[in-house]
Amino acid sequence: MKFIRMFGVPSSSGSLYSGTDLAPDAFRKAGLREALARSGFAVEDRGDILVPALLPKHNCAPIRNWPAPRMVWEAIIQEKSMWANPEDLTLMIGGDCSIIIGTAGKFYQRYKQDTHLLVIDAHIDEVKPKPDVCVGAAAMGLWVLTNDNVFWNEKVNIPLPQITVMGCSDHNSNSFSIISLKEIKEKGASAAAQRYLTDLPQNAAVLLHFDVDVIDRLEMNAAYAPAAAGLTLQETKELLQPLLADSRIRFVEVTEFSGLRDPDGEEAAKIVKLLKESFSARIVQHV
Repeated sequence: MKFIRMFGVPSSSGSLYSGTDLAPDAFRKAGLREALARSGFAVEDRGDILVPALLPKHNCAPIRNWPAPRMVWEAIIQEKSMWANPEDLTLMIGGDCSIIIGTAGKFYQRYKQDTHLLVIDAHIDEVKPKPDVCVGAAAMGLWVLTNDNVFWNEKVNIPLPQITVMGCSDHNSNSFSIISLKEIKEKGASAAAQRYLTDLPQNAAVLLHFDVDVIDRLEMNAAYAPAAAGLTLQETKELLQPLLADSRIRFVEVTEFSGLRDPDGEEAAKIVKLLKESFSARIVQHV
């Protein structure tokens, strides 16, 4: 039996609209813990990260809602009970894409130079802040992590080749390793996952960031910013299964699910089913 330690992040501070703050509750109501337990995991739900009750949100350039996003990242960093044994998993549910700044900082504290980031996302979140434009922190996560800046002083020295963005439609980035949506469609999701794992060092410790907007909007309408074109749910499962079967994946976060777009819970149930079937590969691999 494998162990999963689960946390929620009830925050939409990196976004323009609310919705991602409701994701932890949506996934719990859809039976995420119970579904993972039926797959053979021991799941400990540690509740939600203690985000400050008062989050000042000043909508002026360059980062929308500032300093609320930073306060959420700091709350994640300060969580003391996040880590289980190296063979086990931490699962973070909810929040917008900018939470990767806090989670990667926390992850890096433990794994240092062995840290790798695998970002499964329809977008490459490397928007550079501009003094005259107000943009949500969710679009800036990877830029903040990989550039010296005044917005975040928790130094994370992850070499750029150790950051991979997978599933993006726009693959013009010169910063990160890219496995594009086009490549996944042409070569197959399982092959894309195996390509990543084959190139991954044996001593790597991977934080897997899964933004649900990588799924085509026709199959996942509750993404905060649904992709015009993306992976099918079947392709997403074929991508996640070999990744999650690999013990080098130590931390998984599921972001950008909007509870406001899912009043009847049907979309949350799709994500729960996807995660159950994808995580099940880890049990089978380690029996």
